[in-house]
Amino acid sequence: MSEKRVQFNNIVQNQLPNYVRDEFPLISDFLKSYYQGLEFQGAPIDLIQNIDRYIKLDETTGLAESVILLDDITSFDTTITVDFRKSPTGTDGFPDSYGLLRIGSEIITYTGKTDNTFTGCVRGFSGITSYKQEANPENLVFETSTRQTHKAGVEIENLSNLFLKEFLAKTKRQFLPLLDERPLSEDLNQNLFIKQSKDFYLSRGTDRSFEILFRALYNTDVTVVKPRDFLFTPSNSDFRVTNDLVVEAVDGDPLDLDQTTLFQEDYLDVGLVK
Repeated sequence: MSEKRVQFNNIVQNQLPNYVRDEFPLISDFLKSYYQGLEFQGAPIDLIQNIDRYIKLDETTGLAESVILLDDITSFDTTITVDFRKSPTGTDGFPDSYGLLRIGSEIITYTGKTDNTFTGCVRGFSGITSYKQEANPENLVFETSTRQTHKAGVEIENLSNLFLKEFLAKTKRQFLPLLDERPLSEDLNQNLFIKQSKDFYLSRGTDRSFEILFRALYNTDVTVVKPRDFLFTPSNSDFRVTNDLVVEAVDGDPLDLDQTTLFQEDYLDVGLVK
């Protein structure tokens, strides 16, 4: 998000009376940690405070879904490095802090990040891994995990964007019926395509609509070939009206008559009529 809103975990210690902080010095840390668990991206308070932004296409398109792990990590490493060669955008698109990652079956959160690393990682964490339970789609999936070792080259999944992805899916169902469950091309500007979807559906059935569809789904240029353009029809033929004569050779060669003009005597002069 372009503008940061104040999170309560950053100011809660200042809301406590002095005598509370003096007599219960750990209460500030407890409340700070409590609200951190409710205000990270995708958490309940975060969704309530930022729902006006999350429903916008600018926030839900172009989400970072995953990156690739650069180096092997043990179960105690607290820094995770991203492979820039396979993930050119690095950690862009991940929350600045307290985002949720998943490597294999291990869930991890972190306290900070750089362009290509997640720092202060808390290993073996817990969190929501899916908003649809396989047997009961109306239920979400909350999982716990344990520390694990991981080899370089494995995928680091961004769990913080799960709720935003649900918003995007809802928007696609609303504006792109029959295409909402189809993955669109990575090179496509989804934001613009969804906004202009009305124009696409108005042109459906035309050659242009098929070209747009294949470009959106596969990033491929296509040419629409219509069989009707290659069919023979009677109107394509050239007709000629001719008078054909049947002759019998009496003298000479009939083939010599080709390209010549035949003259016939007047009908009354041949003596057939008296």
